[in-house]
Amino acid sequence: MINILLIILGLGLIIIIHELGHFIVARRNGVRAEAFSVGFGPIIWKKQVGETEYRLSLIPLGGYVKLAGEISTAESIPEPYMLSAKSKWVKLKIFSAGAIMNLILAIPLSCMSFLAGRNVQDATITEPSFFEASAGIKPGDIITKVGNSPVRHANEYVMLMLAHEKGKEIPVTVKRNGSDLTFKVENHWDRIKGFKASNEIFEVMPNSIGEKLGLKHGDVIANINSIRVFTTTQISKILDQNIGKEVEITVQRENKTLTNKFIVPGKSTYIVKPDYHIVQPAIGFVLPNGASNGKLTASDVITEIDGKPVTCFFDMKEALKNKGGTTIDVKVKREDKTEKVTISTSMTEDGHGLLDIQTKSTPYIAHIEEDSVLKNLKCIDHENCSGVQNGDKVTQFDKYVDEVPTLNIAGIFQDNSPKRLQIIRSGTIHTFLLAPQQTDVVNYEEIGFIENPNVAIYLNSRLLKYSLIESTLMSFKEPVDMFIFTLVSFKKLISAEVGKEQLSGPLGIISIIHKSAESGIGNYLFVLVLITINLGILNLLPVPVLDGGHILFLVIEAIRGKPLKEKTVYALLYAGLILLLALVVMATYNDITRFFGT
Repeated sequence: MINILLIILGLGLIIIIHELGHFIVARRNGVRAEAFSVGFGPIIWKKQVGETEYRLSLIPLGGYVKLAGEISTAESIPEPYMLSAKSKWVKLKIFSAGAIMNLILAIPLSCMSFLAGRNVQDATITEPSFFEASAGIKPGDIITKVGNSPVRHANEYVMLMLAHEKGKEIPVTVKRNGSDLTFKVENHWDRIKGFKASNEIFEVMPNSIGEKLGLKHGDVIANINSIRVFTTTQISKILDQNIGKEVEITVQRENKTLTNKFIVPGKSTYIVKPDYHIVQPAIGFVLPNGASNGKLTASDVITEIDGKPVTCFFDMKEALKNKGGTTIDVKVKREDKTEKVTISTSMTEDGHGLLDIQTKSTPYIAHIEEDSVLKNLKCIDHENCSGVQNGDKVTQFDKYVDEVPTLNIAGIFQDNSPKRLQIIRSGTIHTFLLAPQQTDVVNYEEIGFIENPNVAIYLNSRLLKYSLIESTLMSFKEPVDMFIFTLVSFKKLISAEVGKEQLSGPLGIISIIHKSAESGIGNYLFVLVLITINLGILNLLPVPVLDGGHILFLVIEAIRGKPLKEKTVYALLYAGLILLLALVVMATYNDITRFFGT
């Protein structure tokens, strides 16, 4: 009940502040406000005060201020108290005031959030990324500084790395066994994945298997089917192999050891699995101080390992099986020459060999197996042509275009509708349709206490409160960072760099507020900061019916020297309304899909 009230209060505050922006600026500039409504649709309460009717409407997902003469057309005759009678500058101030108020609201909300305390994640490395590992950082290290800036939690580490130039080496200080050590980490910010989920349970979802087993926050998963586990990567491998089967789980709680059993739930999804046979064994990066350092170089192509021919990435992995900690001969193609080097391999946990390199996925098909799905595809634009062949250059797969790395011919999709696969062969374009296959995967939502390891998550959470001075200073910086991040997100959405399935609608927003309210007032206020900034930017988009649409009409009027005709204005308003409703329907569909599945 309290969470429901917090949802209403949070959304109500953001809506009221937005509409107050329009209302106050309009009144100060002599524009009559005929109505001030919190909510849309049927009016459930109203009261006339002076010139304005104050309303509470049924649908609490927005609001409006009805201004006299709000829509300016070539046919309208304005009165002095009407908006249409005012200068373009006054109109611009009124139309933009709501969004500006939303952005200003983010500052006190952010300050109160820091004062109340945020759930943050410890900066303890459980599984270092490629770049951290190459610098010398190990599991168990606690990050304490980036440059001269202190790090108190994982998000601070990520944000500090983001603030530095990509590709530069950044000094990162860690605490290891009581000693401070500093390493230079290459700042490849879109690859930071140093804090992977540990085996500690952070949250147990209501009505989940975890709740039925009596598991709690802070429990540590020690074993599954008598196999010792330390990270969710290890846990997921075991669960993947036991979908629909019963597994035994052992957890440690303080000084107790508890054992339970449950059947691993599955759910159907549609997948194009990566095919490592089609990936060329080309080298993109050699780990400094690794096994191949000084022996192999970026752009080398491996052709042979210990006498075994290597034509693809899969061959390379097979040739390195059980070769951990041994000396091997490797042949590579380097420019126009063939070079042979001897390498002492590193070792995986399973005893397999590692060259300490990162492969470079090119757009060229390395090798097609006889039973490959790609071999039997039918070409849709040429007769007497079937199947992808060795050496083909990939130029499109689904949303990926131009030179598409072969590793990108993979993905998880919401349905089995065929995806467009285009290649160039001997200068001719060939187009195929590749349908995702229905596959059962682990239903982590139903399990409710193990996070999906494919998602960037940080466990080991704790409450961190900030001082008044810290909170004040950070409350000005955080909204600016969020504002920039939101603009970039909108750009990626419009340019289709991210899919429309990323949109969240009213149900998603309510769910996010509800979950944040459960995790503490600081996190709840932080989510309100996110929502108010998003609302401010959204309202400034140049879509008729939004504030940005009215500003667009002003620009058009300034260029033409006169307002648009009434018929044109209303046509554009209806078009904008239809577009907005379509987006709401799409976003709501996404919400329903997330909550209840496809």
